[in-house]
Order: sequence, then C-alpha cells, then structure tokens
Amino acid sequence: MKEVLEPLSHVAGVRLAALILADGVPVLAPGQARGMANLRGAGNGFAELEAAAGLCVGWMAELSRSVAPLSWDAPERAVLRAARGSLVLRRVGDVVLLVVVEAGLAPEELRLPIEAAAARLGRVLRDLSQPQTALPATSTSSAPAGVSKVMSNQRVSNGSPAARETGN
Repeated sequence: MKEVLEPLSHVAGVRLAALILADGVPVLAPGQARGMANLRGAGNGFAELEAAAGLCVGWMAELSRSVAPLSWDAPERAVLRAARGSLVLRRVGDVVLLVVVEAGLAPEELRLPIEAAAARLGRVLRDLSQPQTALPATSTSSAPAGVSKVMSNQRVSNGSPAARETGN
C-alpha cells in the first residue's frame, strides 16, 4: 500500500494521506502519524488518526444509508470543508482513501492526484484478489519433448503387423 500513499503524500497541499479499511483501521504511509500530530499540536497523532478513521468510515456508511432509499449508489467521494483545511474521502471498494488538505487549497485542485491514487489502489486490490496461477507442469524426461515423441512413434511403427510383413 506504500506505493499508493507515497506519491499522494508528497503533493503540495496534502497534510495527511491514509488508507482506512472497512472496519475503521487506518493504514499509514511512513511518517504520516507525525503529520496527524501536527494537525492539532497533540503528541499522540496515531490515536487521533484512529479516531478520525473511525469517524470517517462511519460518516461514509451514514451517507450510504441516507441515499439508499433514493436508489442511488453509495457515494464514492465526500468532501468536508472547514476553516483549517478540508477532508476528502474517496471510496475504493471496501477501502477509504483519506486525504487532509491545507486551508489555502481547494479540494478540487487535488482531484487528479487523488483519483490517480484511487486508480493505483484499485489495481493493487484487484491484483490481491486474483488467485495465484500455478506454474506449468514440467516433463520429468531429460530428452526434449519432440525427441521422445519421435522415438515413441518409431517403436510403434516397428512393432506394427504391417512393419513385420515388409521386413522392417
């Protein structure tokens, strides 16, 4: 998952990029817990991220439940704007991509990097869900496959009744 979060976390204006699993457990890129501590000046950034992750998953679930009676699909993107920055949530399957954006930047300006990270995440999840293919079976014979087939054909032709009559 590091290959999904690292490029997004280096974009100017992104304070925090994290992945949240369906049960609210955050998955971080290296150094991101330190970034969460700087958001409010607290010492325990990971505990705050765990709380924020639970709130974000609950918020996305509540949004899904509220639009379900309208026969709409579950929302894939949600934005919460505040005075100190914005919170962008992007759902990819059962995983939520959480991005905290600085105050002077509009979340729409980061839509392309966020969508690129979502596409990378989708590819990673698709690759993880595909079953592993087995290696092709190898022949135990030391001779190449074509040689053993030719040799077996000669044995059959030499042992046939027609070959015995001609004297071969």
